[in-house]
Amino acid sequence: MTFEETAILLNAIVTYYPNARIEKSKDTVIAWHKVMDDCDEPQVEDKLLAYVKAGNHFPPTPADLYIKKAAYRPEHDREKTLAHLNMIRYESKTADRLTPEQKEEVDRVKRDIERILFENQPNV
Repeated sequence: MTFEETAILLNAIVTYYPNARIEKSKDTVIAWHKVMDDCDEPQVEDKLLAYVKAGNHFPPTPADLYIKKAAYRPEHDREKTLAHLNMIRYESKTADRLTPEQKEEVDRVKRDIERILFENQPNV
């Protein structure tokens, strides 16, 4: 989570728990961010909503909401990246506005990305 996302999270907690003794200060955001910085914001938000819906009467602590990000696995992104490259390749609106040099640079970058993706393809 970013520092800003942590501040938004604290705001949400105070909204759900108006009697919470959470000080709205930079120090509070810094303290929570030290714990939550390696969390995935959408997952933490989902966990907060589940916490509230479970009927908890007291505001959550960082430990109640902490969810460590899953390890990055490039093979998960490979198919999405290839699909995105194909979409970009055939999108003419943007391509029509590029100079020939810019088009060549875009094609070069796409080829580099595809080469890297295929080189790092997991052995099945």
